[in-house]
Amino acid sequence: MSLTFAVLRPLRRAAFLLAALAALPSFVACGESDGNTGPLDEGGSDSNGSSVRFTQEGTLELKPKQTAQVGIETSPSVTVGVLLLGDAADASLDRSAVQSDESGSASVELTAPSQPATFRLRAQLGGVSAELPVSVSELGFSDLRVVPEYAGNREIDGWTADVVVGSTCEEVLAKLPDHPGGLRATSSASSAPVVESVPVGPKVVAAIHAGELAAGCAELTLELPGKVAEVSVDVLDRPMALEDAELDVTLEFSPDPTGYQALLAAGATVVSDTAFPPQQPLAGPLLDAIEGTLSASELALFQAHRESTQLDEAVDSQLAGFDASAWCDSLATSGIGAAMADAAASTSTITGRLTGSSEDPMMATFVLTDWSGGNAADLGVPPEVAFMWSTSSGDVIEGSGSIGFSAARLAAHWMKVAATNQYGGATVGESLAQQIDCDAIGSLIAGFGSCDAACGAALCKTGLDELWRAGLDAPEASGTTTVSLTAQATVDGTLVPVSFEGTWAGTIEALGKTGSLAGEATGQAPAPN
Repeated sequence: MSLTFAVLRPLRRAAFLLAALAALPSFVACGESDGNTGPLDEGGSDSNGSSVRFTQEGTLELKPKQTAQVGIETSPSVTVGVLLLGDAADASLDRSAVQSDESGSASVELTAPSQPATFRLRAQLGGVSAELPVSVSELGFSDLRVVPEYAGNREIDGWTADVVVGSTCEEVLAKLPDHPGGLRATSSASSAPVVESVPVGPKVVAAIHAGELAAGCAELTLELPGKVAEVSVDVLDRPMALEDAELDVTLEFSPDPTGYQALLAAGATVVSDTAFPPQQPLAGPLLDAIEGTLSASELALFQAHRESTQLDEAVDSQLAGFDASAWCDSLATSGIGAAMADAAASTSTITGRLTGSSEDPMMATFVLTDWSGGNAADLGVPPEVAFMWSTSSGDVIEGSGSIGFSAARLAAHWMKVAATNQYGGATVGESLAQQIDCDAIGSLIAGFGSCDAACGAALCKTGLDELWRAGLDAPEASGTTTVSLTAQATVDGTLVPVSFEGTWAGTIEALGKTGSLAGEATGQAPAPN
């Protein structure tokens, strides 16, 4: 048996690792090496021609307190620094720096510790270094094949195994993927790394990992020297780094037709009744709305002009009984029809950017980009919406949130679509201006101050926009759309989710009307700027 642990990012390691590990039985098996690349950082050179390497091949095997001359090949007549890395116990070097001769040869005397150990000896020349793994045992050595048992979905490029004496799985996993200080070997993703010269007798920690993506660990004791032992280690995915995520999200939805249509109709009624109350002539509200846009000096002139010319009666006569409320209701019918057609065609979407929180990995912020053609301001959606999300095994993301909106503005968005389709106006106000002939009304409004017919026509359109805006801002139309999604995610090499695919469901509720929503949910990391 073995115990396994996923490796966490530094800020979350302590919460993940167990406080204590149970003792584990020994693992002994025979076999041959298969694809192990051996120790790392065996030496190299730089662009200036400086080089350094150890003459010892593979791992240096020593008994406790044994001394050994360790040869170094480097550049001629240079000073090489030497030091011990990892838990070397009471091991020692006869010097911390050594001078090479004219041929580039040097050596340092290493005294092994008095107890079994695994550590590394480093030789450093400027920016060039070499490392020599050292293994100490009284009973001999055995190679250890560390077999990863991985059932996750992540794309593994290769495996790295580490064996450390005098440590625990908790301590070793907390250091990965950095070198934990013992013996190390690597392999391809399809094979198992074989760590050479593992001490027989003491308890050893065998950890295996795939970069940041996944890791596992076991504690064991090797009993027979000269054999290739084997241990299987369950490898778990490291948790996703949700706090670093930034995803462009698309929520396709097919609404419940009955509830969705009822909500849109209720929202449209609020807009129509607020902007153009039933059985109320348009002239008075239109001129009142114009007054609300004028400066103090202009207002005084306009009010005097309005009274002296009986402007209300003149505009009302020009409108010839035009029923703005009925026109708005007709527009609502067309807009709701457009919304339902869009939903039936499965082209309705909510899109936005979901960004993780560095303060709380369980929280994210959603910023709406588009809701079936309307933006956040169009629909009364807050600039930022709080979302909660979490992960489960297999890189599954689960998220939920509640998007506030205005049912009046949602209905008005589709009424605007209908107005553009029918009348060509960019806004509902422009479309209505065509119906009531704001140019003719502008000639009636003109005559105060320096305002001419063109000024009057512009004020007519402005007044209509103000009436429509009052309908959009009806406070009683606020609503919520709940979102609950489950999706399969893909992470990059730093554990940040870069895409997901799944489904979502929720409800849309306002003005006492409720409908259900459901559809596909996808996310994709934004393209680099």
